[in-house]
Amino acid sequence: MIKGSIKGTLNFPKLQFQSDLLHIGQKIFIPFMVKFLDDGKHLSGNAYPELEPQTLSSKKGPRTLVETGKLRKSFRAKTVGKDAVRVDLLPQRSEIGEHLQIEGVGKKKKKFIFFGINKEMEKRAIDFMKLKIRRAVKNGGRRTVIR
Repeated sequence: MIKGSIKGTLNFPKLQFQSDLLHIGQKIFIPFMVKFLDDGKHLSGNAYPELEPQTLSSKKGPRTLVETGKLRKSFRAKTVGKDAVRVDLLPQRSEIGEHLQIEGVGKKKKKFIFFGINKEMEKRAIDFMKLKIRRAVKNGGRRTVIR
């Protein structure tokens, strides 16, 4: 059996992540969700289900979920506590968002998965945080700006 001990002080900087988490929400998660919404794709990359003929006839154009732009403009990232950020929809769009994504619409209850985090978003957020931590450790905890 090997026994060991570490003596000394580890000079690890105090890190605060509030602004970094807000950056991830505003600059990584929301732009990804908007892009997939604009491209008419679920966050998985699959196309949204086809709209019913009745729905198409009542719309101004053929694009799914982006007719007025209200949904795409309703994404927000907000601080909700120390080192905590919530990404959600403005209240006036959250009900329709739940209907579209969770309950489904039409006779076949088609779902439009436009809100959430996919693997690429997760990877970019983790890569961003790894870089921030590396720089903070290297700089003795002094803040660095990454855009």
